[in-house]
Amino acid sequence: GALFSLVAQLIWSFVGSAAVKGLGGSSARRDMRFVWGAALAPQVVALLVLLPFDLLIVGPELFTNVKLEDTVASAWAALSVALGVSLAVWSLVILFRGVEVVSGLDIRRAAAAFAICLASTVLVIAVFRLGGTALAGGS
Repeated sequence: GALFSLVAQLIWSFVGSAAVKGLGGSSARRDMRFVWGAALAPQVVALLVLLPFDLLIVGPELFTNVKLEDTVASAWAALSVALGVSLAVWSLVILFRGVEVVSGLDIRRAAAAFAICLASTVLVIAVFRLGGTALAGGS
């Protein structure tokens, strides 16, 4: 996970900077890496707050696909998923607004640069996924 994040952030900074410049804005790779890091702040909240409560309330069943029998655990799991999705959306909003701010582009061009950056990140995920599958001997 950490290696993936570092590689994705590095590619994000190169692709993002080039995309912004191609769309008429200006942004240093350093600024794009900063935006990536700032956008991950809500994910830190999820890791430091939600995960301990998940483990405390749900327990080891958190990591299985066993149906939760306890209604409190089920309710917490549903709330935790909803909060996790909300934090992920918040991260995306911070990421988009960050690209818009550091690039100096209008909202449409910033959206185009953001889409290009996200596509590069999806490509990194695909490469890591395919590489992991190939190393594991699967298809």
